[in-house]
Amino acid sequence: FRKSRYNPFRRDGVVVRVAGKGLHLLTNDEAALERTKRWNPMRRGGPAVCFAERIPVVNLVVQGLHKIAGREEDFERARERNPLGHAGYITQAVEHIPIAADALLCLHKFRGHEEDAERARVYSLRGLAGSRGALTKLAELLPGTNL
Repeated sequence: FRKSRYNPFRRDGVVVRVAGKGLHLLTNDEAALERTKRWNPMRRGGPAVCFAERIPVVNLVVQGLHKIAGREEDFERARERNPLGHAGYITQAVEHIPIAADALLCLHKFRGHEEDAERARVYSLRGLAGSRGALTKLAELLPGTNL
């Protein structure tokens, strides 16, 4: 069991990874220390940080931490992944609501995001109820409504 790959106490086992840095610093094992740093999920660009960047309120905290630490590349990545940002998944879901899409259309235009404004324009009230809109075409298909 001692040399088994399932041993949690071996040099790259789970317990040693969790205890990590302190143990490897005491034994002066540089290779194991580097391996522990790479395995850390909270490192820059690690899986836990990337996951946190996709949670609405937590994203703002992560952006602040990146900005305080002076990591511009990580800060920009967090801004792009912001679910409440101009291209975030929550914003895109809200754009499917006609009146909210009109408000987001104005906001996107005001901030200079033309591609996002075009995406919001598709679901705007004018686009749905205009002369060539989806609601107008649906009403024309129903009998007695095309008078």
